[in-house]
Amino acid sequence: MVSAISDKSKPTELSEIGNILDNLERDFNFLSFAPVIITSSETGKNVTKLFELITEVDLLATLNLRLRIKQSSKRSGNFTSTS
Repeated sequence: MVSAISDKSKPTELSEIGNILDNLERDFNFLSFAPVIITSSETGKNVTKLFELITEVDLLATLNLRLRIKQSSKRSGNFTSTS
């Protein structure tokens, strides 16, 4: 999930970021496992971290899916070894 907050008229205070994070934690408590990354479209801060995290999540999801398929094949007796 991605949430964007933009207000160029004033800099974001640390206390305001804390309030935003508290609200996210409360409103999306079912996503407690999901990391939160504060980025800046204006300066590009942490954008690289965001893409690194997306790549990591995709890799883990792919590995998890492959493992589940392999386990399912073993249980059904139709296991064929693939590399």
